[in-house]
Amino acid sequence: MATAKMTLLEIVQDVLNDLDSDEVNSISDTVEATQIANVCRSVYYDVITTVDLPEHTELMRVTGLSDSTRPNFMDANDITEIKELRYNVSETAGQIEYKLIDYLLPDEFIQRIVKRDTSSSEIILVTDPTSGISLPIDNSRMPTYYTSFDDRYLCFDSYKSSVDNTLQTSKTMVLGIKLPTFTMTDSSVPDMDDTIFPYYLSEVKVRAESLFKGGPDPKTEQFARKHRYFQKNNRWKTGEQRILNDYGRKRY
Repeated sequence: MATAKMTLLEIVQDVLNDLDSDEVNSISDTVEATQIANVCRSVYYDVITTVDLPEHTELMRVTGLSDSTRPNFMDANDITEIKELRYNVSETAGQIEYKLIDYLLPDEFIQRIVKRDTSSSEIILVTDPTSGISLPIDNSRMPTYYTSFDDRYLCFDSYKSSVDNTLQTSKTMVLGIKLPTFTMTDSSVPDMDDTIFPYYLSEVKVRAESLFKGGPDPKTEQFARKHRYFQKNNRWKTGEQRILNDYGRKRY
């Protein structure tokens, strides 16, 4: 299948041509070429953070803290968005039973756990790593719901201490998004699907023309608007449409 993708150098050369600027053989040849490469990077992150790109959705894990003083916390620092989180609640070694863990908004999470009897041996006080506030956590059962108070650490309602001392990285399964890295080299190709690339290129040109020519060419702007509409309705190769769930963190 033919691809519409271009290297960073090819994108910069294309934009320079539209601006009637000097030709270059590298993005570092001129100040203007470097500036346009920076525009490419800026627009890239604008596009992938405002458009739901299926190619950046993947299976991953969240990281256990391996900290017995915070056994119910996990670290999701390298994940941009969690769409679905499951935990292996099987108590038999070698078996898998991935249970969907519900996301709760912080206030709802607090409303539930503050009702717990802290005199019970099954309830322990765990200190939130950000605020230092003690939370009543159940140590007698597998987790059923979670939240985040700081957009990094995930706080689960419970863990089963008779199975594991802390929640385990290896027992998590997350469907989510990690932002790819934009590499500033001549040969790098921005990581996005072929169908999104024309939209991305048109947005780069609109931004560059606004910065270096005092305003975008009307035809370029019209082309960009057309692709903004197109990409909203043609992202999934399988034709499926994403159902938005309030799973939380960066839309957990």
